[in-house]
Amino acid sequence: MNDKYFNILDLEYNKLPKDVSKLLNIVLKTNKSEVLNYQNKSFVSVITLSKNVFSIHELITQKEYRNKGFGTKLMNKVHRKYNGLFIVKTITAKRFYEKLGYKYIGKNIFIFINKDLFDRRFFI
Repeated sequence: MNDKYFNILDLEYNKLPKDVSKLLNIVLKTNKSEVLNYQNKSFVSVITLSKNVFSIHELITQKEYRNKGFGTKLMNKVHRKYNGLFIVKTITAKRFYEKLGYKYIGKNIFIFINKDLFDRRFFI
């Protein structure tokens, strides 16, 4: 499954920055992480930064399936699976993350707190 994810990244990043899939693969192997997918058409890597804090990296959907809800359904899957605070840095997908409930905090960084599952003791 991860091979398909990295192949899609390679197709998408045919210009600079190059070797995104190789670099991301190194990050995923050296950190607690997981690649999730929705119907094998949309993929995202979730990296655990600390207990209940997660970083979203390289959400990507195959071109022919974009703007059809695959990314949204995948992120809903991520939010159901993980319990805590999510961080994403993006320039191109600001509206997408805002529609999911992420809040802009500056410097192209958005955060989301999984309110349905989040243990409030995390902040205390």
